[in-house]
Amino acid sequence: MKKNTLLLLFVLVLLLIAAVVVVLVLPSLTPVQGTATASNGDAADNKAAVLRLVEAFNDGNSEVVSEIFAPDYVGYIPDNPIIDSTLDATKISELIQLMDSAFPNLQIESELLIQEGNLVAQRAVIHGDFLSEFYDVPPTENPVEFRVNVFYRFNDAGLIVEQWIELDTLDVLQQFGIDLSSI
Repeated sequence: MKKNTLLLLFVLVLLLIAAVVVVLVLPSLTPVQGTATASNGDAADNKAAVLRLVEAFNDGNSEVVSEIFAPDYVGYIPDNPIIDSTLDATKISELIQLMDSAFPNLQIESELLIQEGNLVAQRAVIHGDFLSEFYDVPPTENPVEFRVNVFYRFNDAGLIVEQWIELDTLDVLQQFGIDLSSI
């Protein structure tokens, strides 16, 4: 009888833990499948804006930039020999066009989106074939795949005002065929 009581108590504790996870953790995690279009400043719309940006890169559609980035937007990317480390909306538009040209089969897949206040965190994988020049880097005609962590800050109007992009720069440069001894 005592074993049954302990087993029942153990199962109840597990159910309580599962309920806490469902109530507290799962609402902050969002599946990233599907498309979204609205952007009026709430959490769902901020995540939708990030997904629209992913679609813009996948489709080579730089027109979306003016719809989801604030005029005073500033983005930061680690120092590297390919692209400026500070971005504005014009550079994001150019980057979309350049990546569409250099990687015509480019796909960015969001693995995770998390909202906290006016911030959205994204973990994504980028892959495609490097088939045309990217900035001054000649194509390797090889597939590339790398992961990025991107943090977005939104204003009250639901527009991206800041963005921090983190990636393994060394891995990307190697996949782009850059001779690291010349850097």
